[in-house]
Amino acid sequence: MTNAIVLIFFVSTRVFAETCLEIPEAQMKEWMNLRPKSPALAFLLKAKKIVDAEKDYALSLGTDKTAHCYLGCRVNGEVNFQTAQFLAWQKEHSDATDCNPDTYFDVADYEATLFGAQLASNECVNTCKKVY
Repeated sequence: MTNAIVLIFFVSTRVFAETCLEIPEAQMKEWMNLRPKSPALAFLLKAKKIVDAEKDYALSLGTDKTAHCYLGCRVNGEVNFQTAQFLAWQKEHSDATDCNPDTYFDVADYEATLFGAQLASNECVNTCKKVY
């Protein structure tokens, strides 16, 4: 069942992306080649709760990159690195395909999230604020 849900999500995202791609097709192809393995649905749900609960706080820390860094750190600390990496990738994929003028694809956001995911959980705020 979990694989079916993920497959439906990505098939529908792919169809939608073809009609609303905000980056060049060649860049999207490169991005798709970077797609990490999908974590278990239970991990994704736990990570979503963390992001939903801490997003406003993360944004209050400074820049958008600081927020990405902090949330990557928190997801890795509470779930695991694979889930943080997948969410970082998925967030930018969504930004590239959501047809929303308020969001935009930014590889630097992905990198900031991964940087944060590599931090020890007690370093999230201070290190993310220093770097970003």
